[in-house]
Amino acid sequence: MARIVVVWALAAVLIASVLGGYGAVSASHASPSDPGAAVPSTGLATAAGALATSPDASSIALETYNGEGAATTFFCTGSCLTFGNGAYPGGSTLYFDVADAAADRTVNLTINDPNATRDGLVNPVFSATVQINQTTHENLTAENHLSYSFPATLAIGGGWNITASAPLGGFTSVNLTVETFSLALAGSPDAGSVTLPGQTIGLTWIATAFGNGSIYNHLTNLTATGTFTNVTEQNLFSPGLQSLTPVGAGSWTFQVPDNATPDTELFVELWAVVYSDGGIAENETAEVEYAVGTPLLLAESLSPQSGCTGPGAPAYDSFTSGSPVFVCLWLGAHVPGHTTYPIGGLRVTIGFWNGAQNVTPGGSPPTVLTSTSNGAVAFSFIPTSPTFSAYYAYPFGNTVNVSAIDPAATSPGYPGAYENYSFQVLPPASAGAVGVVLNAVDYLAGATVFANWTLGSSNATNAGALRASEWLLDTANGFAGAGPITTAGTSGTVEVTLPSGYVGEFYVGVVASNATVSFAGYALGYAEQPTLLLNAPSSLYYTGGETLSFPTQIAPSALPGTTVYYNISATWYAYPSGATIASGVVAVGSAPSSGVISFTVPTSNPASVYVVHAWAQSPTVGIYSTNSVTVELATGFEVLVGISTPSSYSDGSYQPGQTIHVSWSLSPLGGAPIAGTYSVYLYLGTSLVAPYWQTTSSSGTVSITLPSNTPSGFVDLTMYVYASNAYGPNCDGAECYGISGLTVNAHPSILSLELGAGSGLTVGWLILLIVILVVGLLLVLLIRRGRTPPGPAPRYNASGETIAPPAPAPSNPPATEWKEPAATPPAESPAPAAEAPPPLPTPPSGSQ
Repeated sequence: MARIVVVWALAAVLIASVLGGYGAVSASHASPSDPGAAVPSTGLATAAGALATSPDASSIALETYNGEGAATTFFCTGSCLTFGNGAYPGGSTLYFDVADAAADRTVNLTINDPNATRDGLVNPVFSATVQINQTTHENLTAENHLSYSFPATLAIGGGWNITASAPLGGFTSVNLTVETFSLALAGSPDAGSVTLPGQTIGLTWIATAFGNGSIYNHLTNLTATGTFTNVTEQNLFSPGLQSLTPVGAGSWTFQVPDNATPDTELFVELWAVVYSDGGIAENETAEVEYAVGTPLLLAESLSPQSGCTGPGAPAYDSFTSGSPVFVCLWLGAHVPGHTTYPIGGLRVTIGFWNGAQNVTPGGSPPTVLTSTSNGAVAFSFIPTSPTFSAYYAYPFGNTVNVSAIDPAATSPGYPGAYENYSFQVLPPASAGAVGVVLNAVDYLAGATVFANWTLGSSNATNAGALRASEWLLDTANGFAGAGPITTAGTSGTVEVTLPSGYVGEFYVGVVASNATVSFAGYALGYAEQPTLLLNAPSSLYYTGGETLSFPTQIAPSALPGTTVYYNISATWYAYPSGATIASGVVAVGSAPSSGVISFTVPTSNPASVYVVHAWAQSPTVGIYSTNSVTVELATGFEVLVGISTPSSYSDGSYQPGQTIHVSWSLSPLGGAPIAGTYSVYLYLGTSLVAPYWQTTSSSGTVSITLPSNTPSGFVDLTMYVYASNAYGPNCDGAECYGISGLTVNAHPSILSLELGAGSGLTVGWLILLIVILVVGLLLVLLIRRGRTPPGPAPRYNASGETIAPPAPAPSNPPATEWKEPAATPPAESPAPAAEAPPPLPTPPSGSQ
């Protein structure tokens, strides 16, 4: 028993020592307790901007900056989150430059919150003494390494100030504005779209707390104003203001005035105000605009099948006499340059025309309909001949006439929309009356089409023997050809030549008739203009000495005798100004219609840009397709960025508040390196982790501290390097970038903690090892106990009890019972004397 107690005590001591070590490691990742305390920046310095001139006679000048290095007096709290997960990187951090023209060696700085008591802060919230350079008389953000982050917990914003004073009497103050929430306003239909008089507009607002991205619930007043135009500008709301419930999120609706003038603007602005101590502490605004337009018949579909699938549905223009036609219309609103769909509640008037007069078709179609909420109008009718003009017969021109007006509009002269949709009526064909099949589906412009036609035998009984009489070619531009068919048989082939310049769908029809009736059959084909395809190399950026390949192809096929010609022009730019140094053609040549244009970039002084111009030309048509591709010299940098601090956890994660080292390097792309000083920005997600710094080095390491409110998950780590006219992989215009990332775990498991970062040995594995050792030790002890044979039970009673005399021996001894001999213990492991069983008791006298 004593051995077991010792084992368990040893295990307890080992586990306690492990947990104690974990507590020490965890404490190293603790987040700062006071987000408003003045803390040194991460050691990254920003280039100093021009110092502002103080309005008074003070010898001190003071300029404030945000975390992006932009001069400003407006700041926000926390991560500066806005609705939709947007952010203002660096907006919550204040940096400063200070200059003192006097002989002061130091300047005292303080940041003051006039409402510190209300905000739960101690005033001044920040104070520091900075050294003044006696040569430049300045202390710059790039040198002082000081910053202040406005607390994420600040509930109400307002005016703050930063002051600077010096021993020789200089003093200046800069007023700051601290914002604690953003205001967003969204509309239904979407803001910026087109609306009509009488239409209902729904607006939704949301105020977002910058500190944590939640709904902001400290609004005191919420008011909307708006204007529209009726010859002159008018108030949208009466008496001019629309009071709303001051909550962090909500919505309301209003109607566009019936007398709004077409092609004007409707404007709504929302004001959110927070009062404190009888004054306005903070106010934010958001606005939306709508264009007041006119009705528009956005799309149409005439189909032999029912069902409206929306704008863009296939449209047909030929229908068999006596079969139904299904018409779908979609209505919207329009102003010059912009269209909105859908618009409901528009009145649509419907009519029909056969080329000579208004007619009434079968099927009892409606004459007036109202567009639904999705902007749709649908109806059907049954065309018949002779009510409508027969296929390609006088007076031609069957149409559906549609007009749409806005019934709510009261402005004088408010326009509507009018459209005519044309269609043809085919004679009622008996089964297989005339069949037409083309020898292909797609053709080149000007190609010859072979149309095979057949006449159905069943019509000889129903209508008498038919004879093919003529063929027709119809395009989207109108009739393109016709001719007689002289074959007397029941089948044949006609040759039809497509117009040389025509591209689009076409129909080839064959008409057959007898003495009393005619039938028509037709087939659909497509004419396409051959297109020269000029494919770019695998990369649009090149380096000196590289061979560039540009494959060519003509689709669907080249015209006979086609040759592809090309020239390659080059332009040299000066860096970093971007001015053109020289330009000209550097190569000319030709290639097969399906071949490759190759060009080797000079190793020395390659051009900044090469443009390949190619064109396809045939001896009969001339140039019928052109194309070009532009490639650029890779300039700027390849940017590499990564984390050099090993994770303390087996999952590779880092913790909020932890300081890590970021290593980076720059490698020039293309020609000579871009000389000079580089501006470098480092972002964690969408937040600038420190002000930008400038360097002439090509690599380095910087320390950053993960914000204490960083959520768990993967976060991008992006470095931007700014250089004029930088082009190439991961470069665009004036910046090149590199991206890596890290995993943040705000609540890591103790079991995944490594004993020494990168060692691979975690607390979980150590505890498992200890448990295995303890269990193994216990098993050894139990096995050893089990190998000692137990002694017999005593044949006497406990102390204090009367001992019963032994029973008398029997008069006749029982028959001897056979017993198996007791096993003899192994000679090599005799039982210890101290653990041997006691001797058997002596039998009573007289026993046998």
